[in-house]
Amino acid sequence: MEQSGTLPGGRMSWMTTTGFGARVLASPEVLAAGLHADERAALKDLLYRRGYLEFAGQALDATQFRDFASIFGNLPPAEDEANPVLAVDKALGGFGTARLMWHRDMSFSDHPFDAIALHAVEVEPGETSTHVASGARAYRILPEDLKRRLDGLTTLTAVSGNMQERPREADTQSVPGWPQALHPLVSLHPQTGEKVLLICPMCTVRIRELDEAESEEL
Repeated sequence: MEQSGTLPGGRMSWMTTTGFGARVLASPEVLAAGLHADERAALKDLLYRRGYLEFAGQALDATQFRDFASIFGNLPPAEDEANPVLAVDKALGGFGTARLMWHRDMSFSDHPFDAIALHAVEVEPGETSTHVASGARAYRILPEDLKRRLDGLTTLTAVSGNMQERPREADTQSVPGWPQALHPLVSLHPQTGEKVLLICPMCTVRIRELDEAESEEL
């Protein structure tokens, strides 16, 4: 497997990170000034080959960041962004110091995001952290008999009212308009066609085809 490379134009290079993903090396001036069409295409290809990209030491304003993020797909209007600021100080926005469960943003909608981008504006070492996981890699390393068990199963996903607990089925049934959707437990990636394990503690309520006890066990 390719471990590193240089992108078209020679202004950016990359190297793999542990497990999956890639760290892209680029001067702040390159991203801030905007990328050429071939660079943008190469970054989009790299994201879908590696699953995750990390850029360190950048300094983008909101407009520059939205232009950069548009490389990877269509963006919602800026005014529709749910949490434009996530801060350790809860008064400044977001969830404060609470540790969030593993989640995939908007998985409870009919059409989850193709990709998301996190812009770390001010990071205090040791104060917070963001971890990433690969649903594609998770599926690849499952035992073959377990993969067969998952064929054809669907999950009920919903937004949780408590960021530290899984949503309950009673919530989805008793609250009118509660955000929820049904998705294949093993989905095909819309860009690569790779099988992805589409399940997460924060948003997965249950496996629809199984009774409650079997769903919880699986």
